[in-house]
Amino acid sequence: MNVFPPAPATTEQVGLATLEVRVNALEAALAEVAAEKQAAIDALAVARATGDATSLDRVDGETEGRVASIQQLADVVGDVVQGQQAVLDAAVNTTAATEAARQQAITTTAAAQDVVDAGAYIVAAAAEVEDKAGEVEVTAAAVAGVVHKTNVTATSEDPLVLFKTALGFVFAELYARGLRAGGVSLNAPGQSDAMLSIRNALGFVGFEVAADGALALPGGTWRGTTNGGFDLSTLGRSILSYEGGALGLVGAPVKAIDDALFRVVNPLGFVALQIGLDGNVAINAAANEPVYTAPSVTPVIGTQLYLVSDRPTPLYVENILTTRTDVETAKVTIASSKGAPAQPFAASARDGAIMLDPARLGTSATLSVRKLGDRNPRLTKTLTVSVKAVPVSGSPAPKILLIGDSITNRQTGYNINALLTAWGFAPQWIGTIVGSNSNSSSATGGPLGEGREGWAFSDYLGTSLDNDVPLGVLAVGQEATYQAANKTDKRGYQPFLNPNTSAGAQTPIVTISGVNYRFDLRFYLDRFSLTDPDLVVVNIAMNDKTELGAAASLAQVKSGYGYLLDEIRRVLPAASIILWATNHPASSAGDTEWLEWQPILSAIVDIVTTRRAAGDANLHLCSTWAHQSGEAGWSLTSGTTGADGVTTTTISDITHPGAAAREQHAEALATAIACIA
Repeated sequence: MNVFPPAPATTEQVGLATLEVRVNALEAALAEVAAEKQAAIDALAVARATGDATSLDRVDGETEGRVASIQQLADVVGDVVQGQQAVLDAAVNTTAATEAARQQAITTTAAAQDVVDAGAYIVAAAAEVEDKAGEVEVTAAAVAGVVHKTNVTATSEDPLVLFKTALGFVFAELYARGLRAGGVSLNAPGQSDAMLSIRNALGFVGFEVAADGALALPGGTWRGTTNGGFDLSTLGRSILSYEGGALGLVGAPVKAIDDALFRVVNPLGFVALQIGLDGNVAINAAANEPVYTAPSVTPVIGTQLYLVSDRPTPLYVENILTTRTDVETAKVTIASSKGAPAQPFAASARDGAIMLDPARLGTSATLSVRKLGDRNPRLTKTLTVSVKAVPVSGSPAPKILLIGDSITNRQTGYNINALLTAWGFAPQWIGTIVGSNSNSSSATGGPLGEGREGWAFSDYLGTSLDNDVPLGVLAVGQEATYQAANKTDKRGYQPFLNPNTSAGAQTPIVTISGVNYRFDLRFYLDRFSLTDPDLVVVNIAMNDKTELGAAASLAQVKSGYGYLLDEIRRVLPAASIILWATNHPASSAGDTEWLEWQPILSAIVDIVTTRRAAGDANLHLCSTWAHQSGEAGWSLTSGTTGADGVTTTTISDITHPGAAAREQHAEALATAIACIA
C-alpha cells in the first residue's frame, strides 16, 4: 500500500485522467455493442430457421431498440472527442508543461483517434443491424407468402425449393454411395450390384431390388419372366409361378378342375387331399387309388438308335416322357446284348442321361419304362441299333439336301459337315442358300441347303404365305436373279411352287394372286440345275406350333409331312429320308411348350413307324430331342452377378438350341447320316 500522500495534480493531468475514464467507459460500451450485434444476428438466424412470423416481428422490434442505444453511444463518443480537443489546446498553450506531459498528450491524441475510429465502427455496426432488420422483414414476407400459398414464381432461394434440392441430394448420395449405419447396409459399396439393397452385417437380405428388377425378400425372390409371367422362388426352387397361362405351385402345375373344389395330387395320380363339391374333405383318398388319369409315361422316341464307334451317345430320360417335371415319375432302362462272351449293356435312370456305349450294344435294344410307385406294369419298346465304325475309308460322298427352318439354318449343316469330314466322309451339299456357321440367322460359312428362317409347312406348300415370304413366289425365268441375290432376299422368295400344276406333283393346288401352283420338288431341282440328292434331311414343325397353337399345328404337321414325303418319294424313289426335331429347354416356359410339342413329336414317330411298316425302309427318324440336353446349351439372359461371382439368370430363347445343345442335335444327325449313307 502507498502511505505517501499524492502530489497535487496539474490541469493537464486532471484532463488526461478524465479522458482515461471516458475511454474506459467507451471500451466497455463497445464490448456491449459487439454483444448486442451478435445477439441480433443469432436471433435473426433462429427466426429464419423456424419461419415463425411472430419471432421475426419480435426480432425487428428488438433491433430498433439496439439501434437507439448505439446512437446514444455515438453521441458519447462525440463529447469525448470535443473534450480531448480542449485538453490538447491547453497542453499547447501551457509553457510550463514538461516534455513528459507533451509526450503524454501525443499518446492521448492517438487514443482519441482510436476513439474516433471506434465511433465510425459503431455507426457502421448500426447500419449493418438496420440492414439485418430489413432482411428480417423480407424473410417474414417470404414465409408469409409460403404460408398463404401466394402465386409467386419460386426461385432457387425459396425455402421449399432449398428443401427439395437438399432431399434430392440425399437420395442421389444414397443411390451413388449407399449408407451404412448400425450394422445395416443401404446400397453400400461392396455389398451387391443391386439398384437398392438393405442387408445386415452378416449379408442376410431384408429387401433388395436387383439390377434386372427382381425383388429379393426374406422368404424368396420375386422375378418377372420374359413372357409377362412371374416366378417366386427360394434357394433356386419355385414356390409360385405363372407363365403362358399356366400357374405353378411349389414346382407342380395348377390346373382347373370341375369335379371337386380343391385337390392335391402327386405326379403319379394319387390324391393327398381333396375337397369335394359337397364340401366333404378326403385325405389319402380311397385306398390310395388314383382319382384321375396320371401323366402317361409312354416313351416319345423313334424305333431306331444311331451310334458311331468313337463316342457314347446320351439319351436324356426326361426328354422321352410325356410330362416333364423335377418330380421323378418313371424309371427308364435300356438293355442290349451282343451275346457271350461280350459284356451286355444294361443301364437305368430316373433323371439325367443314359450313356449309350457303342461297344456294348448289339443290333437291337429294349427300352423299358416303369412308373415309379407301381412296380408291376412296364412299357417296353424294341429299338434297332446301328453302329458305324469311324473313321471310314474311301471318302464316301453322300449328296445331302437339308430342308427346314431357322434351326436347320443356324449352324446345323456346318456342324454336321465338320463331323462327317472328321469321320472320313466327303459330303456334297445340295441347295440354294448358304447355311450359317453360328447362331446368327444372317451369317454364312456353312454348307448349302434350304434352311429358311420362320418357315412352316404352310410356307413350303404355299397354302398360306406370311411375312416370312415377303417377296412371294419366284417367277419362272428369274432363277439367275435369285441366285445372285443375298441370303436374306433368297429367304424372302418361294422357289418351290410350280405354276404348271399338271407336271406330276400331287401336293395341294394353291392360288396366289390369281395363279395356281403346286409344291414341286422336281421343278425346284431342275430350275436351279441341282443334282438329285440321295439323302434328304427334313426338320419342319416348330414354326407351325408357334404360329397356330396346339390343335391346328398338330393337324397341319400331320398333313404337311404326308404331302411332303409323298412328293419326295415321287421325285426321289430310292433316296433315304431322315426326319428329325429338337427339344425345348428345362424351364417354366420350355415345359409349357413341351406340353404342345410332345404330341407333335408323337405324331412324327407314328408317321415314320406307319410308313416303314408299309414298306418304305428308306424312311428314318432321328430322335434328336432325346439326345439333346434341356439343361445346358441354351441362350441365357445377362442376369445379375453377385460378389461371389455367381450369376442369377434365366433362359432367353426356348426355341433355338445354342452352344452345346446345338452341337448335340448336329452330332445325333451326323451319326444317323453316317449310319445310313
